[in-house]
Amino acid sequence: CYAHHLPLDNGEDGNESSAAGESAIPNIPCNNVSCGRLYHEKCLSEWLHSLPTKVSFGRIFGQCPYCCESISVPIPGGCL
Repeated sequence: CYAHHLPLDNGEDGNESSAAGESAIPNIPCNNVSCGRLYHEKCLSEWLHSLPTKVSFGRIFGQCPYCCESISVPIPGGCL
């Protein structure tokens, strides 16, 4: 994950927030038990959008960048 390289955003209330979203804690796990890497939702979404992926039921599907196991993330803003 490259969230630690992204600049911090100042929210509307003036407080700094992480570039990875509301929380700096990764919250999307890889489904492969032997991998189990955690990703920030925003970082994983950007990774999956950069690849030829499948979109279905409001989620974008692709492969874990470390183990190639299937992984998905919700699409911001709803269904496509």
